[in-house]
Amino acid sequence: MSRHSGLILVIITVLLSFILIRDYVPNSQKPLPQPENESTSQSLLYNDGQYKLYQDNSTLILLDSEESELSLQVPENDLTLTRKIKYKNTGAAPLIDEIISRGVVLNGKNESYIVGLEPEFKLLASCPLVENNDDHYILIKKSSNQLYYYQKNELVKEYQVSTGKESFYTPEGSFQIANKIPYPRGKDPSAPMGCRWMGLAVPYSADKRGNKVDGGPDHRSPAGQKYGIHGTNDESTIGIHASGGCIRMYNQSVAELYDLVPIGTRVDIIP
Repeated sequence: MSRHSGLILVIITVLLSFILIRDYVPNSQKPLPQPENESTSQSLLYNDGQYKLYQDNSTLILLDSEESELSLQVPENDLTLTRKIKYKNTGAAPLIDEIISRGVVLNGKNESYIVGLEPEFKLLASCPLVENNDDHYILIKKSSNQLYYYQKNELVKEYQVSTGKESFYTPEGSFQIANKIPYPRGKDPSAPMGCRWMGLAVPYSADKRGNKVDGGPDHRSPAGQKYGIHGTNDESTIGIHASGGCIRMYNQSVAELYDLVPIGTRVDIIP
């Protein structure tokens, strides 16, 4: 081989080595794949190097480092990331009954959504957006017969309840738990109030069923003796509008909530 040919071979070898080194990226540093057919409507909500979470209109798209793609429908189109969740065990907010290895809290216009990424990609819960940083706070939504319990603005538990048979039976407004009574009608399992009572201090102005037979105000209402959150001897009524104005719960649920919230807890009731 001539000296000139050898020089050309050396140059070619150097160029090939440079190209290989330039294009090599360790697996740990490779970017996550993009969603197929990515459109301008997609927005990146979350990226931790292992997962990317996009939103495309009302669809959430999860991509992992193995190029797997999962999708999930949500009710709103414009969500923002408000919290990352990592290695959350039971007993901690949000959702004290759930184990979440990895997840996110996304806020929309009206609702907040808790989405698990690991161990499963799914919508764990949705709840009304609130701005209440109290240690304990309850929101009751009459239209859906749902009770939401928050701690410092984070959803802790969600319960199905029963509210008034007529819309005006259950008062609306902001109240407080005035008293707590275990076994309000004794330990008889057939007692109509179930196993727990948490009385709501409802002022005369909010008591639409307040007039007594003699036409005067019902003094039980502001004292927390007329309206309350309680159990029931007919759990088939939970989830529908069936009560005389109180908030009925499954007995197991009301016993749990009773132990979580103190007297003085704010309770908002909305349509």
